[in-house]
Amino acid sequence: MEGTNQGKLIILTGPTASGKDAIMHLLLKLHPDYERIITSTTRKPRDLERNGIDYNFISKEQFEEMDSQGEFLEKNRYAENFYATPKKEFQKVLDGKTIVWRIDPTMAARAKEFFKTEFDEPIANKLTSKTIVIYIYSNPEAMRERLSRRGMEVADVERRIEQDTRNWDECKEKFDEVVENEEGQLDETVKKVISIIEKLNTTS
Repeated sequence: MEGTNQGKLIILTGPTASGKDAIMHLLLKLHPDYERIITSTTRKPRDLERNGIDYNFISKEQFEEMDSQGEFLEKNRYAENFYATPKKEFQKVLDGKTIVWRIDPTMAARAKEFFKTEFDEPIANKLTSKTIVIYIYSNPEAMRERLSRRGMEVADVERRIEQDTRNWDECKEKFDEVVENEEGQLDETVKKVISIIEKLNTTS
């Protein structure tokens, strides 16, 4: 992996129903020069999902081959399907792009550690120096309402909130910025995220 003009890596993370996806999509709409990390998955595309845009859809055989070649930064398995982040996606940062990576809090907390173990030291240092981890916070009542609207049972909602609270307690020291996403204030939340990115641009 080579590059002379280093860009920015914006990691968006937060609890379930915090609005991470909505924030990412509006951020990319407002800044078409930004790009996002495209995850690879072995699951089948859902309606309206596009290969190479929503995910890189690959077979399990392809996944195993790529994994054996050390092409993934990290990987996870959900149900019968695999999800992984290709290392080549980070070349965009080294090529001078601002890249958005939407991942869960435990993964976000470990991202910089993965750089150190999966890339050569010069590349790891470059990526780390241009990475900012932004945690999207929503108060528990707003999260309960959003999860309930999704049809989740009350007991499942409470378990999810409890897990998210544990994740926060365990990982909060790894987050660079915390932005609250208040109900009905998506535009204002994205403005705050953009302000953080612009600040990073002036101090880097």
